Amino acid sequence: MDCAEGKPWRACILDQYRYAVAQVGFDGIHMDTYGFPKTAWDSDGQLVELSPQFVSLIDEWADHGDVNIFNNVGGWPADATGRAHQEAVYIEVWPPHTRYRHMRQLIKDARRSGKPVVMAAYLEPFKLRQVDLRIGTTGALHAYRLLTAAICAYGATHLILGEQGAVLTQPYYSDYTRLTDAERRVVQAYSDFQVRYRELLYDPASIEITESHVLGENREFSVEVDGLGASGASFDGEPGTVWTVVHRQEQRIVINLINLMDQDDSNWNTAKKDSTTAAVVRIQIPRYTDTMRIFVASPDKDHGDARQLDSTLVTGPRTSALEVIVEDLAWWSVIWVELT
Repeated sequence: MDCAEGKPWRACILDQYRYAVAQVGFDGIHMDTYGFPKTAWDSDGQLVELSPQFVSLIDEWADHGDVNIFNNVGGWPADATGRAHQEAVYIEVWPPHTRYRHMRQLIKDARRSGKPVVMAAYLEPFKLRQVDLRIGTTGALHAYRLLTAAICAYGATHLILGEQGAVLTQPYYSDYTRLTDAERRVVQAYSDFQVRYRELLYDPASIEITESHVLGENREFSVEVDGLGASGASFDGEPGTVWTVVHRQEQRIVINLINLMDQDDSNWNTAKKDSTTAAVVRIQIPRYTDTMRIFVASPDKDHGDARQLDSTLVTGPRTSALEVIVEDLAWWSVIWVELT
């Protein structure tokens, strides 16, 4: 099927889109692909690159005036479609993007579009627990906690939940898994947390500064885990560390801490161990203003309520800094600094 501009098949599919919106009552269109082929031969025997055709199709449908998103399967071709007229950059994640660091890079690349980013990352552990009782239910829930925390920490949203306590485990949505009541309470807490602190997580103007400001030789912040020092923090989701993600906003610093201390691998789509190591993290933040106030909140504690952290004036890596201690980091905590 040739979706090039002016070809009969494009006219056919656009007509079907219009029917779906005008007659059936759809709110918009979700364009999907298999992720392949990426090139094809047309009826004239010419080799065609499909990514420009997809962009043209998206833009032509946008001219109709209805919303749409395009499924960038495996991240392709998000660099091209991210510039098209659509509501968000939507990525369905597949191998070889199997590690937390791969998820991080997909989101960072997609956010350059300036659009909201949606990661369709289905968790197979919820499905496997139905056929392999050795996995149990907690490993799947822990995988959800860590993956959702990571996706949110980089400013994207996680497409995984369905109606009536359902969770997606693979791309055929009719084949889903029901959450237990205990799992639903955790998922509800994480969902509420994302809405409650959306200004911290989803500011489109925020800039990630972890690599340039926080870790390594030229750091201006300091993040240390008791017993491990600076080596206990990572910027790309290494197992046995506290995954640290720092963003600078106009009047705020936002620090996400994700506890991977008890994990043996960085695969996002496998069952995860219980977090029995409640990490203690010491953070030194440059003294940008004299009125800095520092807060912490977690979906795992106190119903997500925030509390102010006590701080101590210290000599930081480059200049004077405020040091705070985050104790008993369970799975995911967000620390933010109000600069004014």
